[in-house]
Order: sequence, then structure tokens, then C-alpha cells
Amino acid sequence: MVEHPARSAAHRLSAVAWLLVGVILLAPGCDKMRKEAIAMVNEGVRCLNRGDDGTARAHFLRATRHDPEFASAHYHLGLVEAHYSEKPASGLKHFEEALRLGPVDVETLFQLGRLKVETGNPEGALIHLESALELDWNHAPSWFYKGKAYRALARPSDADRAWRECIAIQPFEGRGFLELGELYEEYGANEEAFDVYEESRRHNPGNGDLINSVGVL
Repeated sequence: MVEHPARSAAHRLSAVAWLLVGVILLAPGCDKMRKEAIAMVNEGVRCLNRGDDGTARAHFLRATRHDPEFASAHYHLGLVEAHYSEKPASGLKHFEEALRLGPVDVETLFQLGRLKVETGNPEGALIHLESALELDWNHAPSWFYKGKAYRALARPSDADRAWRECIAIQPFEGRGFLELGELYEEYGANEEAFDVYEESRRHNPGNGDLINSVGVL
């Protein structure tokens, strides 16, 4: 099935929407090197929030070199590499390093799973996404990308269940509905797809992509 241009654009925009970027608070007992690395990461976060991803990357990279054992520096550099610099292999490397350094957290597992879905490794993605959901069963982005992994593996029933979990957690977010509707379209179930889009429009009345989907059907 050829993806509708409006939906494709929405998916590209939504890829960045689930980034979690936050300023790090200084913990008691941090040594000088860690405090300096935290300051670098925080400055990078501020740059990223202003839309200056190039300078943000420079701060995150500097932090990883200044304190190579600082997981958050690797995590934030992974975000920029994967989603702004379009260097997925480098993004994976830094997310994996953040996971190794610990502590294990939902967002690092999710970003690993998401990136593996996007780079064609749905089996590997499921390992990380399932681990993320063990930590937070209500983490809607992990359910969303779990659905995408299952779809890539031609497991439509599992994809259906995953996207319905995502929808149940975030009914006012349209992307789960869009993916589920497209899944039904792919298998020729246009009436079911129409019902999904109509349900989503009730929750998201201003979503132009959902209106377009109903119009196409």
C-alpha cells in the first residue's frame, strides 16, 4: 500500500515529538568532572529547546568526552544523532552505552526500540520495547512502536493489540489511530479502517490527517 503524502508528513513530524529532553539536576556528592558534564548537557538541552541542534550536539559530544561514564550525556547525544543528524548507527551506539552505564530506564529502552524499528530490526526492537513496558506498562510510545515492529514482522493481530493499548492510554493522540487504520486498509478491511478513523475524529476533531484518511476511504 502506498502511504498518503499527508500521513507520511505527519509520521515524520511525530518522530521527533516523542523525544524526552530535560535539564539534569545536580545530585549531592557529584565530583567536579560529573558536575561539569552535567552543565554541558544542560546547556545542550537549552540549545535543543531553542532549535539549535548543531550546537546542542557539540555540547553533548563534549560531555561524553569529558565524562565517558555519564549515561545521560550518551543518551542525549544519541537523541541528536538519531533524530536530528540522521546518523542512526551513532545514535544506537550512544543509546546502548547509556543503557550499559545505567541505571536502566524507560526512555533509553524506548529510544533503542524505536530506532531499531526505524532501521529495520523489529525483532531486536521488541526486546527493548517489552523491557520498557515492564518498567512502565502505560508508556504509550513503547506500545506505538511495538505495533510498528509487529506490523513489520507481518503479525497484524499483535500490531492491532499494541496500537489499541496505545490508544487506550493516549486517546487524544492521533498517530495510534492512523497506524491502526492503515493496518486495516493494508488487509482490505476498509469498513474497520473507517470505523477507526471515525473513532479517532471523535477524540481528535481537529486532526487533518484523520479527516484526510476518512476522505480517502
